[in-house]
Amino acid sequence: MRTGYSVCVIDPDGDHVGLEALRGLVVVGEALPMPPLDQLLRLGSLVVDLSQRAMDTRGLETRHVLELLAENRRR
Repeated sequence: MRTGYSVCVIDPDGDHVGLEALRGLVVVGEALPMPPLDQLLRLGSLVVDLSQRAMDTRGLETRHVLELLAENRRR
């Protein structure tokens, strides 16, 4: 049953990748390069795994994800 809600977990340490066992939830980011998030946001709920990224880029990638989420929500 679809509730009309989706969730995005930004996971800097890879602690939440096990959530992919939940129906309808997709884990992205464990493979490099990461697929375009603007396309993936249309799929529904996500865990964005940043654990394979360099520590100094995780903040920038988090900001990018949050900007895409805000843009997606405005639409």
